[in-house]
Amino acid sequence: KMGIPPDAVRHKMTTDGVQSNIVDAVLNEDEPKESTGSKPPNALSEEEEAIATKYRKMLKMRVPHEAVRHKMTTEGVDVKITEAVLAPSPEADAVDQLSGEEEVIASKYRRMLKMAVPLEAVKHKMTQDSVDLKIVSSVVNEASDESSATPMPTKNAKPEGPVLS
Repeated sequence: KMGIPPDAVRHKMTTDGVQSNIVDAVLNEDEPKESTGSKPPNALSEEEEAIATKYRKMLKMRVPHEAVRHKMTTEGVDVKITEAVLAPSPEADAVDQLSGEEEVIASKYRRMLKMAVPLEAVKHKMTQDSVDLKIVSSVVNEASDESSATPMPTKNAKPEGPVLS
């Protein structure tokens, strides 16, 4: 409606974390809905699946999602493949959930991070305390998500406000 290319809108929505079904609904609102037969609308062809396998391996090796997205963008991979690779699987969500007891244990280490204890020190303490790997990865992933959201100050950053001499 505003003359923005659909691919640009799709890219912006996916980088903002909008669910793919919402993206499709927004971009296909003018087009009539078609029956796609037995194949789901987001199913990949054999060629696309071969391309996606490379990037799924990267994710399996714990390369961050944003790094995989960047690699796919620089290599000109189709948006459909990118969404298929980076879409969270329902099984992964169920595995990442901590039980009530595990949450109690994790809260101790989250509190340490809030008190500005370095992540490596918190990891070391969890290892010392023989904390389950599932809890460790949950706390570390949350900490890395939070740290990527707040930019680190640069070396030559100018102080904010008046400088007192």
